Amino acid sequence: MITVFTGAGASRALDYPTTAEFFTWGSGKALQDNEVYKKVSQHLRKTTLDVEDVLQLLTPFALLEPTPTGKFILPHLRGNWVGAVPAFVKNTNKVCFDHYGTPRNEQDVKRLYLPLLEFCRWDKEPVSVFTTNYDPVTDILMEIAESSGVPYHDGFNRLGGWDSGGYSELKSSGLAIYRLHGSMSWVKSEGKIKNTRDYSHRSPGYAEPLLIYPGFKGNPEQDGHPAFQFAHTELQSELGKASMVLMIGFSFRDQHLNDIFHKALTTNQKLRMIVWNPVWPEGSGVGLAELKQAYDKRIVHLNAKFGDEGALARLQELMNEAKNAVPMTASSSQSTYVRGTGTSVRPSAVITRYSRSTACAEGSSLPGGLRRRTYSRAPAARW
Repeated sequence: MITVFTGAGASRALDYPTTAEFFTWGSGKALQDNEVYKKVSQHLRKTTLDVEDVLQLLTPFALLEPTPTGKFILPHLRGNWVGAVPAFVKNTNKVCFDHYGTPRNEQDVKRLYLPLLEFCRWDKEPVSVFTTNYDPVTDILMEIAESSGVPYHDGFNRLGGWDSGGYSELKSSGLAIYRLHGSMSWVKSEGKIKNTRDYSHRSPGYAEPLLIYPGFKGNPEQDGHPAFQFAHTELQSELGKASMVLMIGFSFRDQHLNDIFHKALTTNQKLRMIVWNPVWPEGSGVGLAELKQAYDKRIVHLNAKFGDEGALARLQELMNEAKNAVPMTASSSQSTYVRGTGTSVRPSAVITRYSRSTACAEGSSLPGGLRRRTYSRAPAARW
């Protein structure tokens, strides 16, 4: 069984900006002129900022605004750039809706995802797609499933009410979608969650959006809504029985998710991980090196952009190679996993014949704009 996991790099193929491109894209450009942005840039010693780094740094302070402490202190900071932090964070969150709230053409989404879903045999067995993205792509995937006669569920009923029971109906085929960080179409009203299917920004006074903005580094299972808890619990359950997890465009900067992957690789000895990204994710706060160090041959690199021609054929080759890899014991896996080491470990098999670019799917635009390709039908996964 293959579990699919998508991060920002997967949506980059549909011309959504990555977190590293956030402030260089559309309405995000204007935020660079803000004094708060300039101060953060000086503090981090970077000219171009990643929105995850910015919000991780500023959000805890901004959350003071409605508290008694904030009401006492912030009025004394008016006119100072520090006092402008809460407004800057609000405006940055609003730009998230500008960047990620516009649906893409269904045919473009279909060209990108349908070959993968057919490869995973979604018409013959259930395929789970977990995502940290909150753009409309998952809604469009359900429309594609509808037109293809494939059952699907995303945790909500036709009226938008929460209904996790629908997942159990996907027994012999179908598409199960789990949004780990919520969605721009989710709202919280009177203690209940509803999926409005509306991705536009809401004015003050309307129901509160329910999503985890970039930069959150806590534990959604403890600090978030029960819907977040459910999705993370299902991810752990899926990884406990899957033979393959396909990581598409994920940066591995979420430590809570990295811990989930570590636990799954330790307890499920048949689980293999394929990292589908044009370059190996590494750098400060990236946990992939630690996972690779601990599980070595069970984690391999598909060096290609999502949607590249020939990538699915290479994926099948890597799956066959990973299947024949010797599994590590749980004890040896645990002994080699050290959080926070920052050790960069490059896999020996990361260079492939599809290594054509040094631009990470989570850090650069596509040359010449978004490329549209037609594909021959990929062979079904043999796993």
